[in-house]
This record gives sequence, structure tokens and C-alpha cells, in this order.
Amino acid sequence: MDRVVGRCSLCGGCVCIPHLWMGIYPPEPTCTSCGAVAQGPEPVIAMKRAPITSFQTPWALP
Repeated sequence: MDRVVGRCSLCGGCVCIPHLWMGIYPPEPTCTSCGAVAQGPEPVIAMKRAPITSFQTPWALP
């Protein structure tokens, strides 16, 4: 049985890994439609910059 971990960026198919495996290294995520494999070991997560907060601490006052 396979577990879906995402969508393929090439064809839009399901990217799956085995639910159970008997190995030391984790399985490589593979597209069930086109057979493509993951480019890197971890997914790229969309990020945004943190808001800048301005505050003064009592020990940093002039």
C-alpha cells in the first residue's frame, strides 16, 4: 500500500512512497503516472518574511 505525499510538478500525478518498508534509508518519492523521482530529499516549503518588530529593551537604552 502506498501513501500519497504530493503532486508531481511535471505531469500532475500522485507522488507516493510505500507505507511500510524494510530498509535503512527511506524510500524515494516516485510519481505513479510518469515515474519521475523527487529532486531533493525534502520538499520546498513556500515561506514569507517575518514581520519586523521594533522594541527597546531596558538594558539597551542609551
